Amino acid sequence: MAGQIISRGTDRWMVRIYLGRNADGTRIYQNRMIHGKKKDAQKWLNDSLTKRDLGIPTFKTKLFVAEYLNTWLETVAKPRVSERTFDSYNWLLDQASAKLGKMPLSLLRGEDIQKYYGSLTASTARHIHAPLRSALSQAVKWNLIYSNPCDAVELPSHRARELQALTAEEAARFLKVRSKHSCLFAFLLTTGARPSEALGLKWSDLDLDRGTVTIQRTLQWHANGGFYFAETKTKGSRRTVPFPGNVVDQLKQHRASQAGALLKLGLKTDLVFANDEGMPLMRKNLVRRHFKPALKAAKLPTDLTLYCLRHTCASLLLQAGVHPKVVAERLGHSSTKLTLDVYSHVAPGMQEEATALIAKAVYG
Repeated sequence: MAGQIISRGTDRWMVRIYLGRNADGTRIYQNRMIHGKKKDAQKWLNDSLTKRDLGIPTFKTKLFVAEYLNTWLETVAKPRVSERTFDSYNWLLDQASAKLGKMPLSLLRGEDIQKYYGSLTASTARHIHAPLRSALSQAVKWNLIYSNPCDAVELPSHRARELQALTAEEAARFLKVRSKHSCLFAFLLTTGARPSEALGLKWSDLDLDRGTVTIQRTLQWHANGGFYFAETKTKGSRRTVPFPGNVVDQLKQHRASQAGALLKLGLKTDLVFANDEGMPLMRKNLVRRHFKPALKAAKLPTDLTLYCLRHTCASLLLQAGVHPKVVAERLGHSSTKLTLDVYSHVAPGMQEEATALIAKAVYG
């Protein structure tokens, strides 16, 4: 029963509205004492049920948005997501709390969120929307609000970033540049590995006789410093990838020189790509001290990111006619569709080749 009216004496009526069940299955009700005739109690009940169905709270709560978001982060998000994702959610919801946090949760409206998103860049708004919507969905399940105000929000239009990728000639020119981390750059470009995957590699992951690498972890950094190894981005990201003989030779030379240098210091490491002390490489230092100078030496734009080597691998393979499923497996994508969506810029050239093939087949 959605609601009921119970007599509590002359012209006194307790109106009860069923709100659902809490985590242990106990029924939750909202009770309100109405003084007057039964028709007054019936009117209040009808109005309250209408508001409930429209997502308009009929009662006030002292719980504020900021307080609730912190509770959701600690009790729901933290046990379920990776440390890296949790840090991201924490930062994003801190931004939201700075603007919306002092509002009572029960009074938060889609209009408030819409106005807030309007003050942000489209990219930032879309990033904040995901954890905020998830948090408020939980608030609905906990019967703190009747509906999710994020459902009434229109997200800013999204412009996909243009992927940075080198041409075959540019890639060859880049790999000819001698750098302290040439081996790492060649590995990234030829395997399509994510930078975090390559930086988390151990020598036990490599089979240099067969020329393969098994990618099964990533290198991550805590927000307050210090590193840790994490699972790959998705289950499909755990994969074994072959790499060219040129890279096999580079890795063998790299292993010998790395072991020799560390031996002089009385150190050793199981990391494939490490700093002079055998510790993990910090990505920002790698880019600033080695990657950008290598780009400059190859006469390439220095605003390219380390990720462009992964994009280059995928683009060159697709342009060469390699089946998208093979490329998807190499990149660790969850589906071929994702690969084609991400690298749609390669499609025009592939369509031209397809047109030529069908013309040859039909018209000779």
